[in-house]
Amino acid sequence: MGHRLLGLFGLAGLSAIALSSIPIAAGAATSTSQTLCIAHHPTEYVWYTGGCTGHDEPEIDPLSDRPGSARDLTWTVVLPTDGAINVDAVGPTFWIGGTVTDPNSRYGQAFLELQFYPNSITTGCTAGGGYNVVFSPNTYTACSPVWEVSRKGGSESAAFNAMLTDTATGGPLMMHAGDTITDHQYVTPAADGMHITVTDLTTGHAGTIILNSKIDGPLMPAFDRQ
Repeated sequence: MGHRLLGLFGLAGLSAIALSSIPIAAGAATSTSQTLCIAHHPTEYVWYTGGCTGHDEPEIDPLSDRPGSARDLTWTVVLPTDGAINVDAVGPTFWIGGTVTDPNSRYGQAFLELQFYPNSITTGCTAGGGYNVVFSPNTYTACSPVWEVSRKGGSESAAFNAMLTDTATGGPLMMHAGDTITDHQYVTPAADGMHITVTDLTTGHAGTIILNSKIDGPLMPAFDRQ
């Protein structure tokens, strides 16, 4: 199993984590939903909703020649704490991602994002890849949209989205600033999609998402090596 260690003390220093694309209509954010439209810079064949803007996405892409490293890896993360400026002041989310297979997406690939929402409790993760939250200081919750690009027309949409739920309570897995968490992304013999298990080492609570799309089927790692 590949194992990465990443300490987060603010969004300016994020590694392998970036601000995410949110394909929903432009407008002002509310306390219950994210309505700003923030998108990747379009290529010649990908388009986004009018009013969306581009942005930089600082990240690192660790490489490994170890067989199976892209099919079983773990990130260890210390969740950032608000300072003079709140963590979410520079962006509504950061994410840990990877490439998965998708038979209905261009090139047969899609991109998963385990999105963490600072100072927020998730009340829903929408089919279109968006999310609804309520403000809660120093609280983190998460959704896991998977983005695909249509084979015809070049539009980006969500092939999958799910809330990270607490196995103990059934509600959203609520993590807190300063907590140390692990994000284990792996496959099982069932081949039912990439499994994402987040464990809060500080509280002992955990939750798992399985990337199995109702339309596109199991979304498996696209590569063997990271």
